[in-house]
Amino acid sequence: MTISINCKYEQLLITSIYCSPQEDMGPNLHILENIFSNLRRSQHVITGDFNAHHDMWHYNNTDNRGHTLADFIAPHNLYIHNLSSDTPTFETANGKRWPDLTLSTLSISSKIQEWKVLDDPSHSDHNYISFALIEEIPDLKLRRFLISKQKARQFGRKIFTSLQYAEKLIDKCASPDAVHDITETIIKTIQETAKNPFKLHNNNKNTKTNWWTKELRCEKQHTKALRRKMNSAPEGLKMEIWIKYKQQLANYKKKITEAKLHSWKNYCCNNKETYGQLYKMATSFESMIRKELVHETVEVKGSDEITLKPMASDIDVFDEISGELNPTDLGNHIQNAKRYDNGEIKLKLANKKEVSKLEEAILDKKNLSTKIFTKRERL
Repeated sequence: MTISINCKYEQLLITSIYCSPQEDMGPNLHILENIFSNLRRSQHVITGDFNAHHDMWHYNNTDNRGHTLADFIAPHNLYIHNLSSDTPTFETANGKRWPDLTLSTLSISSKIQEWKVLDDPSHSDHNYISFALIEEIPDLKLRRFLISKQKARQFGRKIFTSLQYAEKLIDKCASPDAVHDITETIIKTIQETAKNPFKLHNNNKNTKTNWWTKELRCEKQHTKALRRKMNSAPEGLKMEIWIKYKQQLANYKKKITEAKLHSWKNYCCNNKETYGQLYKMATSFESMIRKELVHETVEVKGSDEITLKPMASDIDVFDEISGELNPTDLGNHIQNAKRYDNGEIKLKLANKKEVSKLEEAILDKKNLSTKIFTKRERL
């Protein structure tokens, strides 16, 4: 029996199956094969009593049914969730067995957590099997290294000496558990060896607001359908469909803009971190504007000529600066500066110290709209 659960963005299939030990399990596997063929993109969880022996699910022996089931599991990339525990799924006075399996496709295998065999009385020879199906998987922080050719050669020499014993251990493997243990050992050895020669890559991932919705997906599909219909329509109907397509396209773009704006407002309102992402965005924008005030001073026979091009609303700032700097030479220079009708202010400074003082004074007034640039004058 298979049930289909339509989730928000995907389809989940849950199958319960029983294979009698007195009957061939081929017909049941053929039914599963048809489900996989017709619903390839669906996530699938299979639970059942297969009555098959194989050391992959902790039997001491492997029979023909176990080989048949293993040959079905391998090409479909199914994940076996049964743990290597002593707790049997089937228990009688004559012994204990593990005929009940929990299988899943790889796309959902990481969402199945806390698989275990319960000790609660079930009024049956079979024990209860419990597992949790989580909705979301937490983000994994991948460790990335900065690799150069020289460091890669150094890493190759180290890993070659560290893994010389691995080939001998692999030849002695006699069970899947042994292969699993050796694989984990090799992976840990590679990770520990990589920490020494390589530097970690700093992943600064910007948090993006999630504005894409199911409604927008439907609008997108509707827009693409109208475009296909317009391209395949006869000449008499093409203009009419083209008008509908343009209206739908405009409506689709409008909803995208509204969704982005709504998502951005929610993100800003729900952000509770004082020095979080919004603070970083604001400070990076301010530093980007302040970089426009940085200039190179060119010394021309002991004097510098600085041309200021402020906004109309910022011209009063220079008068305020000159008042604060009086009676210094820099204040006199600012007061005696030439002012032009196009808004430029041109003044000559005696040395680089005066240039630095002028820049600091402008920055202190937070006159971020002012651009300073140096113009060389041949005397």
